[in-house]
Amino acid sequence: MGVNSIYLIAAGIAAVLILAAIILYSRRGNAKIYAMIDGDYRLVRVQRVSARAPVIDLSRPKIGGKGDEFMLVMAPKAARAMKGRPVKIVGKDGAVREQSIAHARQFRISSLKLDT
Repeated sequence: MGVNSIYLIAAGIAAVLILAAIILYSRRGNAKIYAMIDGDYRLVRVQRVSARAPVIDLSRPKIGGKGDEFMLVMAPKAARAMKGRPVKIVGKDGAVREQSIAHARQFRISSLKLDT
């Protein structure tokens, strides 16, 4: 094994680590779901919302049992990408409602009566 092969191995490992970091960064959550618990909003879930899959699921037991009023806060980049597009929100009872994101990056969801 020569000196060149050690550099090739190090470069390969560095490339794999950079690729893994890019993939993990692009798949992180960009929307935070808060539930009203005892008069205060508390974070219950961080979820990935994209233009390809604009679905927010509030029917999961982890979220649905927390309360009847929710608030969604999206990252600014995600809100710009979703501007004017409908977001499907699945309620606790399984009912699906659509909310169009106009210009706000946060909106409240109370008993699936959606406000901006």
